[in-house]
Amino acid sequence: MLKGKIFETSLGWVGVVAGERGIKAVTLPVPSREEAEEALKKRVGGDWEVEPNFLGEVEEGIRAYLSGKTVQLDYPLDTEGLTPFQKEVLALLKGVPYGRTVTYRWLAEQVGRARASRAVGQVMAQNPFPLLVPCHRVLRSDGSLGGFGGGLDLKKRLLKLEGVAV
Repeated sequence: MLKGKIFETSLGWVGVVAGERGIKAVTLPVPSREEAEEALKKRVGGDWEVEPNFLGEVEEGIRAYLSGKTVQLDYPLDTEGLTPFQKEVLALLKGVPYGRTVTYRWLAEQVGRARASRAVGQVMAQNPFPLLVPCHRVLRSDGSLGGFGGGLDLKKRLLKLEGVAV
């Protein structure tokens, strides 16, 4: 059985769901608890139960990160159900250091598919682990922000937290 929690941070409400193999889904900060719950339902369905004392270390890390502290958000992730391409792109992105950015093209080249920038963008759009696998650190080749599931304002705020000039 999956367990999860929803908690308030300095940028909004965040939800996390995990099972025996690791974290299954994380939401970006949203304005309400209900929106975080809905976002989790879209990712993992409704088959999880709230466990207030669960994932304390993860909650603490996310809260610290969103308040501007430099922290490593390195937790076990459950990637079951993702394609090999998605797993490869997300694993590569997970290694992008705090305060650094890469491009969709760079990620595509690193996984041996130089012409797959759009496919990499789709992986970012479907990333079940935002914040932990930092899709906000991915920019277009021209340096512009590109898209972001939480909106461009949130992407800018996250990059500014990390000291990236936007």
